[in-house]
Amino acid sequence: MRPATIGIAAADRLGPGTGEVVAVFARSAYLRLAGGLVCIGDGTIGDGPINLPCPGLPGAALAALAPGAPVRVTAGRLSLGPLVIETGGVSRWSPPAPPVFDPRAMARGLAVLRRAAPARVPDGGLGAWLCPDRPQGAVLRAAAGHLGAIADWAAGPAAQGVPAGAVAALLGLGPGLTPSGDDFLAGALVALRRAGLAGPHDALAACIAQEGPRRTHAISLAHLDAAARGWLHADLHAALDALARGGDGLAPALRVPSFTGHSSGWDALAGFALTLDAAMAGPCPCGPAG
Repeated sequence: MRPATIGIAAADRLGPGTGEVVAVFARSAYLRLAGGLVCIGDGTIGDGPINLPCPGLPGAALAALAPGAPVRVTAGRLSLGPLVIETGGVSRWSPPAPPVFDPRAMARGLAVLRRAAPARVPDGGLGAWLCPDRPQGAVLRAAAGHLGAIADWAAGPAAQGVPAGAVAALLGLGPGLTPSGDDFLAGALVALRRAGLAGPHDALAACIAQEGPRRTHAISLAHLDAAARGWLHADLHAALDALARGGDGLAPALRVPSFTGHSSGWDALAGFALTLDAAMAGPCPCGPAG
């Protein structure tokens, strides 16, 4: 069995050594290796920083795994009992370089997103922030004050302290393998990074690193760590790049699985949009993406 690609972070974690399976799902499994978590799965998991998507991986092979099962990594090979994944020579996936940050084009893209959202955002989660005329669900009601604190902070002076209480409250909040609040914060991290706001980005990343282990789980923390480096799932990068182009190509980018049937992609887009809206409206000078 060979993966189609190896995510940029996963590739760095596949050094020789041992590990263990930490979680098994219908289409994927998470492995703890010396360098951090890696996600293997069938082709539907798509490209992402910690992903090894393996088209044709039998569901029975995943079902046969169990948390705690040993994993061995040797040169070019990942072994999980009878399941062997050949990794030698597989292309490394990394997100494309983002378009040059243009606040005017981004503002147009975010306006296109807000117009498209009401017909597409699923119920539940924090994506409904993009739909102000829709009744708020329980998760958005619980988060509303904390989202406001994040917006006030992003719009404020660069030296203003990160709202640690709001960040802590969002971590682990809501449904999903990666909870809605975590996905929102991942979008916020990438928004600050793309806007070239290194100080606020680093402060938010440090706050998440401090509060996260007490508030959410290891799988979600692995995705947040990737987001702090500017890396999200490939589907999200396609949507963010469409926003940066003024909304051109956004409609097809929102028709992929990450934005249909569950809230994760929309939660991240809400975090991106709210944070960037606030930063562009506030006194922080937005510069080239870092």
